[in-house]
Amino acid sequence: MGEMKDVIIVGGGLGGLIAAHLLLKERSGLKIQILEASDRVCGALKTVELEAANGKDHFDIGSSRVGSAQPLMIALLKEFGVETYPHYDKGSKHWQLPDGKIKKYSGAIPPLAYTALVDLLRYFRKMDKLAEKVNFKDIAATENCSEWDDTTMEQFIPKFLWTQGAKDMACTMIGTFCAMPPDQITVLQYMCMIHSCGSWEKHIGGEGMGRMDLKFKGGCQQLGERLQEKIGSDRIAMGDAVMRIEQSADKTKATVHTKSGRMLETKVVIMAIPSRDICKVELAPPLDVPRQLPSGDYGVHFIVTYKKNFWRDKKMAGEFLSEAGTLGSFKDERQYPIIAFFDHTSANGNPALMGLFAAPSFAKMTSDERKPIAIDLLASVLGDEAREIIEYRDESWCRSATGEEPVKMNAGLKTSEVLDSLTKSHGCIHFAGEETGAVWLGMMESTAEASTRVVKEVLAVL
Repeated sequence: MGEMKDVIIVGGGLGGLIAAHLLLKERSGLKIQILEASDRVCGALKTVELEAANGKDHFDIGSSRVGSAQPLMIALLKEFGVETYPHYDKGSKHWQLPDGKIKKYSGAIPPLAYTALVDLLRYFRKMDKLAEKVNFKDIAATENCSEWDDTTMEQFIPKFLWTQGAKDMACTMIGTFCAMPPDQITVLQYMCMIHSCGSWEKHIGGEGMGRMDLKFKGGCQQLGERLQEKIGSDRIAMGDAVMRIEQSADKTKATVHTKSGRMLETKVVIMAIPSRDICKVELAPPLDVPRQLPSGDYGVHFIVTYKKNFWRDKKMAGEFLSEAGTLGSFKDERQYPIIAFFDHTSANGNPALMGLFAAPSFAKMTSDERKPIAIDLLASVLGDEAREIIEYRDESWCRSATGEEPVKMNAGLKTSEVLDSLTKSHGCIHFAGEETGAVWLGMMESTAEASTRVVKEVLAVL
């Protein structure tokens, strides 16, 4: 018999850490073990130290913002003493059209042709009405579920938009906020994402919507580190992937096998990993429905530090979004290399910009090869002052660079089946992870909500 635990949590990202913390708050004596496959916890919460205008400073290079309208995360940050400050977006912004031309604009409305803008606004209203029909408690009971299940957003968009400008913008929004092309996301999955945020405008982070308006003083990795400290390092094992979980005949306990050969017995397992990773763990008995949603690849983030906020001096927001780059990334084209960049100035006032490379194949290049590409784009948008950098750093979050392909749509599997199964326990195995959340899908708030839900489930059976 292996080591005996009350709860084993698979995954040491934000979701796994929150779940462990909440369990221990309720029952401090629980024997909990977090098993993390990589050599670090915190997942996409990663903060790096860079040379900046006033010396070294800390900058987030993965997840970097939280929303003021997201109560679970705001409460968690307060509990652990992690302060926030407003994201800067004042001044004129830049937009790259599908043909590569770059336009400057002010306000919340991008520089679209009037007919395209009217078309798009009509589409937004339509999306809100449709998203209201989603039944999160029973996805299959959602009105139009069968039709939405069989339709991709690539097929849906031409039915409701008649101008090419609006069609391109709608596809760009999917790529920007879902990290996948329109042919890989069903209408049902997309409506669920919008419904979870409350409206289309909240989903895309409209002004005053509280989606991504706050940044972290000192970086978001502090939260993960303070959670880790509170939980205790003895309860966290890194660098040892879970390979197999075998449940007893009555499904009241499980044996967890790791890559190193470690074997642990437990009453409950929490899978706090992305749905795409669940298939890497052999489950006995297996799942009735594969719990994998189509997923994209989050590419390469980069940060550039500067001596001064020259863009602010010119009354610019330091913000850029590329339709050409986003649309090209669906086909892994490199002609327009950057999807977006924005002001990433630290809480200490050290000027910086943060951006995202477009095509997944950029992840296969070295940082030294990517650097001049990023700087050239920044200079083409903001002027030659963008070349006067202090330090450049990038981080690849792109799984395809290591040979792992994004999860593609499975023609023989309904999105509704997967969505309905995501939160359902499988014997003594329970599922957390951002995709199982019911609010603000795609944000940390969804992860926090999913962990809160799964903890209630686990406490009810222990």
